[in-house]
Amino acid sequence: MNNLLIYISVLILGGCEIFEEQTTLLPGDYYIEDGWQAFTSQKYDEAESYFMIAIETNKKGSIYHFESSVGLGWTHLYKAFYLNEINPDELVKSSGNHLNTAISILVSHDISPDINSKMNLYAGLTYQHSYWAKQIAANGIYWETENVATSDTIRYLYQASINYSKEISTDFIFQYDSTFTYNNITLIIIENYILIGDIDNAVSQLIEYEEFSNFKCSETVNTSSIIACLCEATNNGTCPFQQE
Repeated sequence: MNNLLIYISVLILGGCEIFEEQTTLLPGDYYIEDGWQAFTSQKYDEAESYFMIAIETNKKGSIYHFESSVGLGWTHLYKAFYLNEINPDELVKSSGNHLNTAISILVSHDISPDINSKMNLYAGLTYQHSYWAKQIAANGIYWETENVATSDTIRYLYQASINYSKEISTDFIFQYDSTFTYNNITLIIIENYILIGDIDNAVSQLIEYEEFSNFKCSETVNTSSIIACLCEATNNGTCPFQQE
């Protein structure tokens, strides 16, 4: 009888430990999942709230901190686009801060995010760096005197965007917005190359884009037609201006 009581006690205690472990892990998953659900419904304030709770209720540097930082990065990026934000010191900048936090966690902590989470991170950084550079340029900040060339700051952002894109697989699809795919990434990179004056790489990238997409430029892609071809690619085959 005593042995039976001991056995039952061990089961109960063991069960409590398992239950305790689950209750410490589930909240992170719960809030992150709800954050992405709000994101896909364009409820960006709600999404931000869920991701912040996941960060605040889980260990710093944990997988939940990583996942939530990626979620916040995309949330602020899409909210900025949704609001047509032009101030470079607001949402797009904070998006980069959250995505950079995720990079830091990935590099310095022992976590193992799945491949989709990593691709979401690198795609977010690719998009955010390019978007932010355009915001800064549009506001006339850090441009040289005659606006002929971009500053080192803007050039760095475009180059970093290009570098991050190299970590993204060609079958990438952003699962929280299926309209955002590797094709979108490629078009961002082609534009980045043009904006930093690397026309040869822009031409090479657009030729590759033609090979794996349904797009075919009406002209032969070369250094003189690259801008018009990119314009066609980003405007469903049409372009509002003609090359001189």
